[in-house]
Amino acid sequence: MGGVAVAQEEPALAHAQSGLRLQQAGDCAAAIAEYRAALATAPDLASVWTNLGVCLAKQGQYQAAIAAYRKALAQSEQQPAARFNLAMAEYKTEQWQAAAGDLAKFRSLQPGNFRAGLLLADCYLRLGENEKAIETAAPLAGSLSLRQAAELPAGAGVALDYVLGTAYIRHGDLTEGERLIDHIMRQGDTPQVHMMLGEAYFERRDFSNAIREFQAALQLDPKLAGANLHLGMACLFAGETAPALAAFRAEYALDPNNYETNFYLGYLERQRNDLAAAASFLRRAEQLRPDAWPPNFQLAVVAYQRNDLVDARRRLERAVREDPKSVEAHVMLGQVYYRLKMPAAGRREAALVRELNTQAQAATTAKLLKDRATPLPGATASHR
Repeated sequence: MGGVAVAQEEPALAHAQSGLRLQQAGDCAAAIAEYRAALATAPDLASVWTNLGVCLAKQGQYQAAIAAYRKALAQSEQQPAARFNLAMAEYKTEQWQAAAGDLAKFRSLQPGNFRAGLLLADCYLRLGENEKAIETAAPLAGSLSLRQAAELPAGAGVALDYVLGTAYIRHGDLTEGERLIDHIMRQGDTPQVHMMLGEAYFERRDFSNAIREFQAALQLDPKLAGANLHLGMACLFAGETAPALAAFRAEYALDPNNYETNFYLGYLERQRNDLAAAASFLRRAEQLRPDAWPPNFQLAVVAYQRNDLVDARRRLERAVREDPKSVEAHVMLGQVYYRLKMPAAGRREAALVRELNTQAQAATTAKLLKDRATPLPGATASHR
């Protein structure tokens, strides 16, 4: 049996070596064919799965690359290159949760890797986990040696300040955020400074100044990732829907696989009554984040406006399961039930809406009473 196994492995190794030569020569398409030929008879060659993943990623086939890296890791978990490459492929396809998990595993193997730490902090930032982003990014500056700094690409320090400063701002610590803005500003006028200032203004709901800063960032770098998205959000919150739509379209041209860009485009196209375009963008947003509540609800509204009551019912029933306190979803679901000749279900939704409105009114009244009972600053000796 041993001789048979060796005989089968020899041509596989020959294909693998040929694939490596082609990969080193820059011919990834031919290398992929050789690696697949090797793996057809020797599927346990972890390094070949990793090399295949690298070539697939270079060809833009990220999902296939992810599958290849996972095959490599199935042979052995202790493969830093495969783990990091897997995380990078997930990062580039905006699978932030998966990328964060694999970057954390990679850092357990190489805890001093600055780039992995920065990417992990950025994943947490994109997931809205600002505390984790701060906990990950804050130690990086102090632990960064001169040797590491020399080996890093230009702008790595600015990128760290940007991720950490943005996390502080979103977490509500504007003092620390502004300190890092000042630190970046001492290095010259950069788009990152304007992005962070825009974030700070946005958090304060000063949308006009946020718009100005995001526009300034784009003047310095028209292809800056996320700048058009943030500009669009600031315009939308300011009630300026036309420039918001233009900004989201500009972001989509740069990155069509961003969840928020697709969601906001779908939302605005629905507002414009272009239901076909709205459904297309919203379905893409749903594909990017299947567990997210907003795309499903907006698609329910689109289905209702198209008079597709069956799909509207299915989506609204999911919406109220995921957010039982959404008055808007219960109202619309009740209307759908009545139109589907389900009056008992419609009455049940109407009763739920009345109950939720009563609860909301009670909560508002309780807050008003509490605010009136709270002494103003300076009214007691403890406030100085």
